[in-house]
Amino acid sequence: MVVASNSGENGWKQWEPSQGGARRSPPKGFDLRRLRSKPKSRRRLRPKKRRKKQRHSRGEMRSEHNRGASLAAFLLAVSTVTLLFVSPVEGQVGDACVVTAFPGEPESCPLTDGQGNPLLCLSGQCETCESAGISSTSFINICRSVFADEDQQENCLRDCFGDYDCTSDADCPADRPTCFDGGPCRLECEVSALPDASGSCPDQVGSYNAGPQFCFIEDGTGICAYCTPFEQTLGITTAADCEKLTNINQNADVVANCQRGCFGFFACATSADCPADRPLCESGQCLAECGTNADCPADRPLCESGQCLAECGTNADCPSDRPICNAGQCEISVFSALDGMGGGSSA
Repeated sequence: MVVASNSGENGWKQWEPSQGGARRSPPKGFDLRRLRSKPKSRRRLRPKKRRKKQRHSRGEMRSEHNRGASLAAFLLAVSTVTLLFVSPVEGQVGDACVVTAFPGEPESCPLTDGQGNPLLCLSGQCETCESAGISSTSFINICRSVFADEDQQENCLRDCFGDYDCTSDADCPADRPTCFDGGPCRLECEVSALPDASGSCPDQVGSYNAGPQFCFIEDGTGICAYCTPFEQTLGITTAADCEKLTNINQNADVVANCQRGCFGFFACATSADCPADRPLCESGQCLAECGTNADCPADRPLCESGQCLAECGTNADCPSDRPICNAGQCEISVFSALDGMGGGSSA
């Protein structure tokens, strides 16, 4: 088993003592003998007792206090860094994990770290896929070449690429429930489905293949396929490049699904081929009818989701200050306008 270590610059910063803690020479204390009055009698004075140790001046006490505060701050900083090093922040590199856990299950790694890098479980700890030698430009078979352990290979496939090995449907998660042709797990789809409609493919999250998917035909069945690998293998980087799928026995419906799913391009022959949010077919492409209300005609003055809509269908759709629905627009009635100006008819 090949284990790749995670490396990076540490965040230690050498501590510099506070300048406020520098020792200052205390001022000389008062000589109390100078303040005593001379004795009135000439009797022999008792021998002087040894003077007690002079007390610290206020300046020296402040210095000692500042030095103590600086030391306390230093110890607090060291303890904080130690805790961060020993107990990493949740969802970061170093979290404990179990290699057989599926994403989202207890003891699995979070999908990504704080910088959006996918994480895998390696030797019982979460590590970035990149630090384990699995880069975003790698093909999924690299998991089998880097790791010898079968559980580790499967964890690499799931966490780094979103692929699930399986022998039956029971091995598959709910979002891709079919064990297709002995693996991997796939979500079935309809090539004619528009994005977000029933039978379409959802976006992938949390792996190198994060992003949109399209419906690909394999052995006569539509299955959701990641757009990213086709960028690497076939050079599909634009909607027009989806035509390259015909080189691997995909039909025109799959090409159109690739254009919609991976690039948001909707091909059309007439406006009837277009979805509601881009209802106009122009030069073979579905386009939005409007961007703002200013783009819409008077009888359909409202721009919603790229489509111009009428403000009303009947008077019941209109507000009280514009109660009349006329050609899709709410208007002020003649009589209500006259009443507002005090020009109503007299009896």
